[in-house]
Amino acid sequence: MKTRYRKLLLAATALTMVAGCSKQEEATGPAPSDSKAEDLSGPRIDPAAAPGVAFRYGYTFLLPDAAIATVQEAHAAACEKLGPGQCRITGMRYQLLDNDRVSASLEFKLAPALARGFGKEGIAAVQRASGRLVDSEITGEDAAAKISASQQRSQSIQSQIAESERKLAALKPNERGQEALRSQIADLRERITQEKSAQIESADLLANTPMRFDYRGEDGFSFGGNPIRDAAHAGWISVTTMISMVLLGLAYGLPWAVLGTGALLLWRWQRFADLRRRLFGPASDRDRP
Repeated sequence: MKTRYRKLLLAATALTMVAGCSKQEEATGPAPSDSKAEDLSGPRIDPAAAPGVAFRYGYTFLLPDAAIATVQEAHAAACEKLGPGQCRITGMRYQLLDNDRVSASLEFKLAPALARGFGKEGIAAVQRASGRLVDSEITGEDAAAKISASQQRSQSIQSQIAESERKLAALKPNERGQEALRSQIADLRERITQEKSAQIESADLLANTPMRFDYRGEDGFSFGGNPIRDAAHAGWISVTTMISMVLLGLAYGLPWAVLGTGALLLWRWQRFADLRRRLFGPASDRDRP
């Protein structure tokens, strides 16, 4: 009986442990795979998690040169679709370099809540065009703290202005020190203007998040290209350069060669030889027929 009881106790314990493991697995869920955990869209930073911080986003994309214009237009169209209250294009550049290589950029100002999602959608558009993200940078600036510090400085300057004005009012007409006080008050008011400008700039950073897209063609990166294609491209450039130099030499030298040949034929022409005899005396042996 004791042996049978022990077996039943062990079986009940094992079932309890299995049930406990099953519940824990259901609660936690399956472990994510490496492919799902890998995110090439940049850091997962939510601006709402850092109130008062003004973020700047910067992305650099590497994609085929021929696709850059299309992707750039798609990004611009996505900004225009959001409307000027949510997204504005503040700068654009498209440069066609030698050998059909392209370099371009696009700058935006976005509503802070939309910036992170807009960047991820921009990366997705690049990936659909057989491109990829090669650099991502998100920087933050505590704009709210700067505004608060500037406001405190403004209050202090206002107190200094009030004190200087009180001293100026206490002076008699034409009394010494008036010009110095007026100059001091003017300088303090200029500092107030500068502080207000700094507050407006920081407030604008909080209300409008700057974002920049840089586009680079694949041929512009030696590490991102095909070495066989790069070697063939370099060979073709060498051949075209050689042909250009030959044609350039012919263009410069051919007229002089034609002129020299014509002069030589004219010098050996019989009638010209007779004219030389009359002008310069008897002809040399080389001029006789």
